[in-house]
Amino acid sequence: MTDEDHCLFTKTAQDGYPIFLIIYVDDMLLPGRHAGELTEFIWQLVLTFSMKDLGLARHILGMKISRNRNR
Repeated sequence: MTDEDHCLFTKTAQDGYPIFLIIYVDDMLLPGRHAGELTEFIWQLVLTFSMKDLGLARHILGMKISRNRNR
């Protein structure tokens, strides 16, 4: 948890890059670099909390999410 925002949590992945857990009311966003580590983290959450994976996010808080996998 960060001191500035109590809805933002971070975890360091095995390669040193961060995985972010962003929570807003009953929505959750998990941005990160590696799908495998994200999937593992999601399963850790599923074992503790009642939740479902809706797949790749397209919108959050009225913002459209676009991806550029070339960068």
